[in-house]
Amino acid sequence: MHSPYTLDLTGTLGISKEAPVGFENVRLILKIEAPEATAEQLDLLREKTEQYCVVMQTLTQPPNLKTEWVRE
Repeated sequence: MHSPYTLDLTGTLGISKEAPVGFENVRLILKIEAPEATAEQLDLLREKTEQYCVVMQTLTQPPNLKTEWVRE
């Protein structure tokens, strides 16, 4: 059984043509220690964290991508 944290680099390294290049899944687990926080405060923290997380927003709303090769 594979760990959910396993990263298979055989596709990225060109070792296997069947293995994907890049990530198939991204999982983030946040452990919050705030015993005095209310449920409403934790909900607001989650909302704002997800709203302003640059990586999360980029992954959920991918930007247009353009590559340009310049030979000098």
